[in-house]
Amino acid sequence: DESRFSEDIKELEKKKQRKKQNFLDMISEDADDVQRARAFADSYNEMLEIWVTSKVLEFTSQVRDQVLKDMPNPEKAAHRAYKTSFERGNYSDVLEYCLNVNAYLKKLFSRSFDQQKQAAIDRNESVLKDDVSAVYRTIEECAERWQKSLGLVQGFPSLKRIHLNDFKEFLQRLSSDSSQPADVRAHRMAAVANFPEVANFGIARVEVFCQAFVKHVRKLLSRASETLDDKVATEMERERHEVWMKVKGCAAKCPLCGSKCSLVNDHVDHECAHHVLPAFHGTRYRYTNFPVFDMCQSEENAYRQWYRGDDPIQPNLAAFLELYSDYRNWKKTIIWPGLAQKHVPEEQMQAWVNCKMPLLAHWNFVDQPREEWSCYQSSSPLGSHEAKEALRRLQAFDDIMI
Repeated sequence: DESRFSEDIKELEKKKQRKKQNFLDMISEDADDVQRARAFADSYNEMLEIWVTSKVLEFTSQVRDQVLKDMPNPEKAAHRAYKTSFERGNYSDVLEYCLNVNAYLKKLFSRSFDQQKQAAIDRNESVLKDDVSAVYRTIEECAERWQKSLGLVQGFPSLKRIHLNDFKEFLQRLSSDSSQPADVRAHRMAAVANFPEVANFGIARVEVFCQAFVKHVRKLLSRASETLDDKVATEMERERHEVWMKVKGCAAKCPLCGSKCSLVNDHVDHECAHHVLPAFHGTRYRYTNFPVFDMCQSEENAYRQWYRGDDPIQPNLAAFLELYSDYRNWKKTIIWPGLAQKHVPEEQMQAWVNCKMPLLAHWNFVDQPREEWSCYQSSSPLGSHEAKEALRRLQAFDDIMI
């Protein structure tokens, strides 16, 4: 963000210097009509660049609004991740959710953003390009019509003094012509709205001024057309970054099951909307190496002994969570007196039966079959090699906190 801000400041400084030089070129007594025409065209182009940016922002904001309908905040995003994987029985997604829930969430977000981005491009990009070209060409056409409307003899200076404001007034009259088609009026109104505020300098030879002006505007249109795709791409990436900042939320994960904290605002104590079986996160019994099938908030887990790595065994879950700074802020929401969760959701039983082979291999578990869950096994459960494939798929999304 700081580097982007610094780049924006540098670009503003460049524009400021160009604007200053254009102003000096237009008011200089030594400047001729060609120099003034080019300087005026550059000033006009700077205004049009701002207008083009506003049109691009309208375009890209459609993508932002559509993505935020699906994932308006971290809580909804976390629910979307659980629903897409566990509730819909997408076992490859379940595996990704269990191995790296934050990267999985970014994958879902990126998929949604890219789909909406492509839909917006398909709907609007050609219209945007046509509008930009049409406004530049309208300015060219109006300059040529203004020259002809003055009835001047080519090669001779005007008998009366012509000023830039005469061109502006001509543009305003054309834009108010209600007999023209709506798109023509819209393009003329855009030309008037973006007419730069510059010195009302005199023009000695209108045909020379207009020819130089039109020639330079055509060159600027070519440049604008070439850079429009880059401008759209830059603003799309800016939108992607800003929307992700709204969606990603807290990166903390439940120390037992690895589910993502789903709280929206600033908070001290973490909480997640969907705990899963600790077995999915590699939580196991010390001596048997069997996976833990009690839900995080169960009474069994509250009074069980816990340890991490080679650290001393703790007498209960409260003491275990208190021991580690990255676990401490889960204590109030995992250990809820009188609110023990013993029931295992059906979609999690189903997911375990169909995902256990790669999870057993990845976490180095000893299998402990649950016969009562065998009815949930599908005809094509995931194979033991699938964990490596899931991690490979998530690798591109594993920078979520950058």
